[in-house]
Amino acid sequence: MMDRPTGTSAGQVTLFWSSYTGVSDDPAEWNQLRVAHYKSGQWQSEGPGSGAIAEPGFSYDYGYLTSDAVSTFSPFTFGSLNVFNPLPVELLDLTASPVDKSIRVNWVTANEHNSSHFILQRSADGIRFSDIATIQAAGESKQVRTYTYLDKLPLNGVNYYRLQQVDKDNTSGASKIVSAHISDQVNQKFEVYPNPSDGKQLYIQVPYKGEITVTLLNMAGAEVYAQRTMADGSFASVQPSHSLATGMYVVRVSTGKGTYQQKLLVK
Repeated sequence: MMDRPTGTSAGQVTLFWSSYTGVSDDPAEWNQLRVAHYKSGQWQSEGPGSGAIAEPGFSYDYGYLTSDAVSTFSPFTFGSLNVFNPLPVELLDLTASPVDKSIRVNWVTANEHNSSHFILQRSADGIRFSDIATIQAAGESKQVRTYTYLDKLPLNGVNYYRLQQVDKDNTSGASKIVSAHISDQVNQKFEVYPNPSDGKQLYIQVPYKGEITVTLLNMAGAEVYAQRTMADGSFASVQPSHSLATGMYVVRVSTGKGTYQQKLLVK
């Protein structure tokens, strides 16, 4: 919460915590808590000198801390003068945005204590999530850190993402949910066959006349083969220059009018 009185350039920032944040349940330690303010490339204390206050009616599980007067409003989080208020990862931001035919997920942390790794999860409906990547965390950090993951094989339509932040003691917590949209460009005139295939030659039905780029990706999103060829308005063929290992692939065809993709099983 931020309070800036009308007609003044300075204000105060109030931070709230609850029982799961790792703040000590001993009120004697609350005097060590500070409002930390990231400015001029480092974290600085913005007070207060009076310590934290318990939220009325919630014993020592919930409380709040109000800063001294501040006049700039870059990131704020909790700080502590000792180790008895071990704060978890402070997530400043989580975003997802389309990049070409992929989706880039970015997140920013302000403070990390005892952090092990992040698990990035994706969903088609915002309810049922699956793990798609594990990213190592900093462990201990008092600096603003930015993490990035490029989802090279997003779902057609809306993709929902969230983070599971896992500490070294295996405790974890979920972030907010963000989303990004990839247009469904697959239509009934696009098809890769035979499917399943032996991987030696592929035939592609595509509604485009001119040069196309055919890219094969494994299920981790890594490119395993790419070739430019000509389509005659409805048809093209591709002969990979090396044998494809048995497994599932994504065939991505880029034309001057759009991109099409389909899964391909190589036996």
